[in-house]
Amino acid sequence: MQTRRADGAAVCPNCYRTPQRRCCRCEHITPTYAHTDHGPICKSCYRRPLRRCGACGEQRRIDRRATATTPDICIRCRTRRLRSCTVCGTAYPAHPRAQHPVCLPCRDAGHVLEPELTESPDRIRRRRHETSHDALITTLHAVITDPHRGIAAPLTALDEVFRTVPNPEIIRYWLHRRRGGAALLHQIALRAHDEPITHQLLDSYPHSAALPRLRALFVYAGILPERTDLLERIGPWLDEILEGRPAHHGALVCPFAHWHVLRRARRRARSRPVTDNAAAYARSQITLALDFLSWLDEHDTTLATATQADLDRWLDGGSRYRYFLTNFIAWAAAHQQCTDLVVPQPHSGEPSHIITDDDRWAMLARCLHDETLPIQVRASGALVLLYGRTITSIADLTTDDIAGAVADADADTYLRIGDSTVLLPPALATLLQTLSDDAAGRAAFQSLDPTTRFLFQGRGIGKPTTPKVLARNLRAHGIDPRPARHAARAAWASEIPAPIAADVLGINITTATRWAGRTRRDWTTYLAARTDTAGHTHDNPGKT
Repeated sequence: MQTRRADGAAVCPNCYRTPQRRCCRCEHITPTYAHTDHGPICKSCYRRPLRRCGACGEQRRIDRRATATTPDICIRCRTRRLRSCTVCGTAYPAHPRAQHPVCLPCRDAGHVLEPELTESPDRIRRRRHETSHDALITTLHAVITDPHRGIAAPLTALDEVFRTVPNPEIIRYWLHRRRGGAALLHQIALRAHDEPITHQLLDSYPHSAALPRLRALFVYAGILPERTDLLERIGPWLDEILEGRPAHHGALVCPFAHWHVLRRARRRARSRPVTDNAAAYARSQITLALDFLSWLDEHDTTLATATQADLDRWLDGGSRYRYFLTNFIAWAAAHQQCTDLVVPQPHSGEPSHIITDDDRWAMLARCLHDETLPIQVRASGALVLLYGRTITSIADLTTDDIAGAVADADADTYLRIGDSTVLLPPALATLLQTLSDDAAGRAAFQSLDPTTRFLFQGRGIGKPTTPKVLARNLRAHGIDPRPARHAARAAWASEIPAPIAADVLGINITTATRWAGRTRRDWTTYLAARTDTAGHTHDNPGKT
């Protein structure tokens, strides 16, 4: 039994529904997740309270609640290895560098060894009057130096890069552990005396999470040339998934992947950066081709003998995602691998999820003024809700895209969108300026060039936060990017003509015209007035 109704009847957990109330933070009517001093709160807005962790003793958000035998544990201590207390012998999540661990109750009782985190004998200490960056360079040299031949010439470029890192102690600890990327760096440093450091050299190592980051570090330092690594990884990935598949699958998919998918992707990469979505789209075309060939094998037919009815049956058996097979079918028909097969164009319906204007303004006010939200969520959410920007375009913004300063109250701040600029409201301008000032401190390796210093700095070296992560963070705080973007574009299209909306929103004129058609706003009078004043010029050309 979960609860009882007003008449006393029992309600089981399967039939019970959480009561819906107005959230005290986002003001939405949603199922109540918890009750706070300020009122009911939904799951998206709820934040676990700060309490004292029973392992480290710090005030942190508790990840595992206390039981009859265990105390509250924070998320950091939950992942630590259990070790026996030196005083009482109780097993508890000890600090990884503690030589003589002491649990929290014994520490509260005064049984604290000196020091608790005893340094190991081989730990590299910082000398007197030595800066953190000097100590980092010393640790770096210990990793990349060959005992007999010293440091290879190409790796000397790392000194300048490591001298500008914002958090040298974190990088120094990473090098000192000699695991993952640091161990791989040591192996390459030893081989660099006998062979040049190339992308092919890195490709010879087994793929791991550390390999792309070390490659990005070498590219960032100028040791390796820039490479579209997201596309180059598709080749080894294809070889892995073709293992164990029939030979005729590889005979069809390999030429399609290398001479159609990757060729077009590399051509596009010459004029625009390769994003995770672009690489995912290339992989999806290959995966769909393999799925279709496997389906044909299950139905005792081949691509050469398949009919349009077979293709239609496969398309109807899944989601709209299967219609991306059109590129493979067109390529196969052009190379006489199939006949009379056509993938129909799916019907493109109107946007079905658009939030109301009141909800949009409420979310925008929350992004601009709620300081409890992370600053990256506030900034990205405001750009989506106000200008209808896509998450991909927001992720690529750099500090150089903000023109103007907010130090002077009379100075305007503009945001560069494509070839034009838009005037930012003061609250949003202050928010983006704060994010811009903090961009260097959030980067693992600082870039001195403002055109490559991203507003939304990611964990990758010289890379922004991926659009997937930005969208996930927005949804976690109650902002769905797609309905919010649709609402913003609909609002702009109803207020200004399509050509101006295209410049303000940074979208194609065709897309802006469609949104204007959805709002059913007639701008004939405006266009006539615009024609009469066509000879006039603006005081600030290029600024909208």
